[in-house]
Amino acid sequence: EGLCPTDLRLLSEFYSSLGMGDTEAELSRCHSFLKILEKRLSEAEQDMKSRSRLYSLLGVFSGLFVAILLM
Repeated sequence: EGLCPTDLRLLSEFYSSLGMGDTEAELSRCHSFLKILEKRLSEAEQDMKSRSRLYSLLGVFSGLFVAILLM
């Protein structure tokens, strides 16, 4: 599926600003970006959990529907 537009924008902004500061500024920028990525990862994991529950329920109800139709 790939990266969402928000993630692509974040990466683009990060890479476009690399090499424009001294070592301390670059390290600070990297640490800030890492925190943003960790937050995005946590959000994606929560989204994945909620969607997996939804897909599981859809599978169960679809199976029940087919079973009822075949009776």
